[in-house]
Amino acid sequence: MKKMLFALVMSLFMLPAFGQNNDNANEKMHHGNKEMHENRGHHDGQGHKGLHHGQGKRHHRGGRMHFASPEKVDLIYNYVNDQMSSNDKKKAVKLCMQLTPMKAEDISRMIDLFSFDDDKMEILEFCYPLCPNKEKYVIAIDKLSFSSNKDKMYKMMATHQK
Repeated sequence: MKKMLFALVMSLFMLPAFGQNNDNANEKMHHGNKEMHENRGHHDGQGHKGLHHGQGKRHHRGGRMHFASPEKVDLIYNYVNDQMSSNDKKKAVKLCMQLTPMKAEDISRMIDLFSFDDDKMEILEFCYPLCPNKEKYVIAIDKLSFSSNKDKMYKMMATHQK
C-alpha cells in the first residue's frame, strides 16, 4: 500500500492543476516565483508564513482557486476504490484532499465508495473546510442515507461559516 500511495502522491504533483497549461506551472507557482509570493503576502523572505500544500487553507494559484483536475480526481478515485478497508479508504481520501482539494462534485463521487453513513460523515466533515466550492456541498451531503445525518452535516456547515 505504501508504494501505491507514494506513486499516487507523485502523480498528483506531476499533473497540472485545473485550468493550467503544463509548462512547469506547478514548479513555477510553488517554488520558482518568489516575486509572486511576495506580492501576494505569502512569503517573508525566510520561508512561507502562510499554510502551504493543503495544511488547512484553500489553495490559490495565480489569483484562481486551485482544485483537482478531472485527471487527478480519476487517479484519486481509482486509488481509493482499490483500498480494501473503509479505514484505508478514509485515510486515502483525507490525504489526497489535503494535497489537492477537490470540488464538492468530486467529493460526492468519493462518498459513493463508502457504504455506511458514519464513514461518509467523517469524510464530509474533514473535506468541507478544504472544499473550494462550499456553495455546492449539498451535492455531497445528499449522498447520506438518513435525513438526521444530513441535518448534522448542515449544522456542521453552518458552524464553519460563522
